[in-house]
Amino acid sequence: MGKHRKILLYLLFGTVTTFVNWAVYIPLYYYTCQAAVSNGIAWLAAVIVSYLTNKPFVFGNHDWSLKRIFSEFSRFIACRFATGLLETVCIFVFSDLLTIDGALIKLLVSICLVILNYLSSLLLFRHE
Repeated sequence: MGKHRKILLYLLFGTVTTFVNWAVYIPLYYYTCQAAVSNGIAWLAAVIVSYLTNKPFVFGNHDWSLKRIFSEFSRFIACRFATGLLETVCIFVFSDLLTIDGALIKLLVSICLVILNYLSSLLLFRHE
């Protein structure tokens, strides 16, 4: 596991984050909200779980000082907001406007976002 430790742990905790995202998204999408609204709510839950797992377990960053958390979390939210907005726009266009199944679109877009989010996390959680 040594050489690819970060990637494997990112995928493991990414799976947990994805589960949280889908566990919130699916019931909202199928029973209460439009796809884009459901995705926004699910995104928020997933971002919080992602930060709390990636910081210590994937990137080995254990500095929980308020100064560090504020700086780091605000940058984390900004990066995730950008990819979350991209995801939501894609879901809105393909699912809500073009009426392609929201779950299928979310799956396809999620694959691309995993890569973008990993790259941004590499920069955010580096030890300064």
